[in-house]
Amino acid sequence: SKQSSFGVEFNQNKLNIELSGFYKIVDGITASNQGFYNNFQFENANGSYTAKGIEFLANKTARQYSVWLSYTYSKNEYEFDSFTPSSFPNNVDIRHSVGLGLNYDILENLKISLGGVWRNGQPYTNVVKGHETIQSGNSTMVNYDSPNGENIDDFMRLDASLCYNFKLSQGVNSSLRAGVINLTNKDNLINRYYKVNPNNSSDAIQVDNKSLGLTPNISFRVNF
Repeated sequence: SKQSSFGVEFNQNKLNIELSGFYKIVDGITASNQGFYNNFQFENANGSYTAKGIEFLANKTARQYSVWLSYTYSKNEYEFDSFTPSSFPNNVDIRHSVGLGLNYDILENLKISLGGVWRNGQPYTNVVKGHETIQSGNSTMVNYDSPNGENIDDFMRLDASLCYNFKLSQGVNSSLRAGVINLTNKDNLINRYYKVNPNNSSDAIQVDNKSLGLTPNISFRVNF
């Protein structure tokens, strides 16, 4: 693998801004290890992928709070000379991603944190409409369209947590943290693929994998 990057950074009055670009080439990957859900999923071939893009980060820190914003643009593509097409989007090709976070000290020992992320959905391979399965010897297989030619819906999640620090005794510190993952209970897809319908071999069933919905959690930690 080879990677190069170049960036600039600005710091003033507890404001930090960074902007960088990157270019990465990885050779010698194998198709069988990529987790393909397309016409190449049972193929053995060597190839490569190329990732390039830019990253932006802005962070402001003050006495009671810290806030940051990040943005990434990235283009990530496979290259397999023995496949047709030979070049197509990587399974993790996410073009745009935005993150936002805030830490705020309500009291000296009480802190609230908020974090959010929005990004494009991951690529997936659709089936050929009207001809969703094909016969291969004695087996029926899903008839996939162009590899990673479409994207699932955009992903968005907001998390929140509250942390309270206190002393149990001399030399024994503790913290109590309560939080919620996916505060808005958004129904986020993280992957999509197809399988042959066991009740109708000419039909393909769409399978959607989803991330966690609203998930509360609590933890207690003791340091001594």
